[in-house]
Amino acid sequence: MRSLVGKIGCAVLLSLCWVNSYGQQDSQSSQYMFLPVLYNPGAVGSDDLAHVFGDARLHQQGLEGEGRTTSAGFNFPFNISKLKNGFGILVSDDKFAFSKNLTVKGNYAIQLKL
Repeated sequence: MRSLVGKIGCAVLLSLCWVNSYGQQDSQSSQYMFLPVLYNPGAVGSDDLAHVFGDARLHQQGLEGEGRTTSAGFNFPFNISKLKNGFGILVSDDKFAFSKNLTVKGNYAIQLKL
């Protein structure tokens, strides 16, 4: 019984370590104040307007391994039975040195009054 518990514990520990291991860095953005959904998915649908947005950033130009970050997406608010909701899609393409990373994120938020 003791060895079975140890094996299960070891399997759980290894699976948790594997899930939280990332080899890529987060994309960099210098104008993130204009793209709150880039870092905060709860900002989707926070106002009463639909948004279509894009952002591009070139960094370390002229050096070996220069990078480029491009983000584009949309979000819009909607109501379901007097609850304010928001949905959005964000596509981000990041190239830095030898790494390339394409990310597609779907965001959903519900606004509740506390």
